[in-house]
Amino acid sequence: MSSTSLQVMKFGGTSVGSPKRLHQVVELIGRHARRGPLAVVVSAMGDTTDWLLDAASHATAGELEDALAVATRVADLAKANVAALAPGQASELGERVDGLLAPLRQLLQGISLTRECSAPTRDRVLSFGEQVSATLLAELLTAHGTPAAFRDARRLLVTDDRFGAARVDLTRTRERLQAARETWGAEVPVLPGFIAATADGRTTTLGRNGSDYTAALVAQGLGASEVTVWTDVLGLHTADPDLVADAYPVAHLTHGEGLELAAVGARMLHPRTMIPLIESGISLRIRNTMAPEHPGTLIDAIGSRDGQRPACIATREDLALLGVEVRKLSDQFQLGERVLAALREARVTVWMTAQSANGQSLAVVVPRPDAERARSVLASELAQELSRATASGPPASRRARTWRCWASRCASCPTSSSSASACWPRCARRASPCG
Repeated sequence: MSSTSLQVMKFGGTSVGSPKRLHQVVELIGRHARRGPLAVVVSAMGDTTDWLLDAASHATAGELEDALAVATRVADLAKANVAALAPGQASELGERVDGLLAPLRQLLQGISLTRECSAPTRDRVLSFGEQVSATLLAELLTAHGTPAAFRDARRLLVTDDRFGAARVDLTRTRERLQAARETWGAEVPVLPGFIAATADGRTTTLGRNGSDYTAALVAQGLGASEVTVWTDVLGLHTADPDLVADAYPVAHLTHGEGLELAAVGARMLHPRTMIPLIESGISLRIRNTMAPEHPGTLIDAIGSRDGQRPACIATREDLALLGVEVRKLSDQFQLGERVLAALREARVTVWMTAQSANGQSLAVVVPRPDAERARSVLASELAQELSRATASGPPASRRARTWRCWASRCASCPTSSSSASACWPRCARRASPCG
């Protein structure tokens, strides 16, 4: 496989979740494979990942029958998709699906007996979605005239043991990818996204929506020139189309803009996806599987030179706002330092902070699922002050949504991206260029 013009294509769950979309994926891959070297990364089919989470929950509660019913639902979706595209191989591929999911059923039985699903076990449960999807896609490609082979990402991507959000050992991962590539021949490698493994072979996951990150790592390791993420929208929009009806696709962004969007909550990008691309100068395209003629969004080192290019707004949902107030101020109290240090020690992500000018009150924004834990941490840290009534801890958390506007210079806005907060008041519609 030549590295000159290697492309990496990643397909999300919606792209492989139905026979119609899966057929389009097979056609797209076949078309691009004829043009030059290609590697493919794929997510679990449809809602499979959510279903697997449900299965683990049922098993942990001792509801084995319900857990196994979910596993059957996963199998039925996979079988229906392959039967529609390869009816002559439906029986054979159906047996393949059952064989792939047999260890999942055994795992669910074990969880139901112990009533415990540890983080490593949960990662093993979730891994079956991508394993099935990648295996079947490779089979379907071969059946439709594009030689392809399943390549287990757990043998290629090396991580630490932070199960659920593992960190990748970039050096060892690159070494494994480059060594494996020499054995792949002319077949298109199809890798499961989202999953990896520790150096000693224990399955890990890269965090939800981590398949984009997998594609970026594969591109970096194989020396690709571009990654194309195929999904169900026309590209990155000026705002979330689910929230803003008149949001529209942005044609061209820089790597830095993509990285900032990922950091502040854009659902189209994994927060870590941009790093390997920036380091290696690899372009990223986001395109619609069902509208392949649309160019989508290009993210590269150059970005758009259009002086009229739009601003973009990203939102981060499901946040909580916690406040702490000191009634008796002291130079030695150091409220901000103590609060942030306590939350950092407890590994609670802090998305935003605001402190009064005199340091007497502090507000922090944290993920809503971590709100109660954060309150407990702060109550412990400030226990002495609370007992003396010299401080008041956070009340029940309030729902919060953060908006952040960033822009290269807009047509009627004197603000640059380096001072994005100043640009916000001008963005009255919250979804359009300033003005």
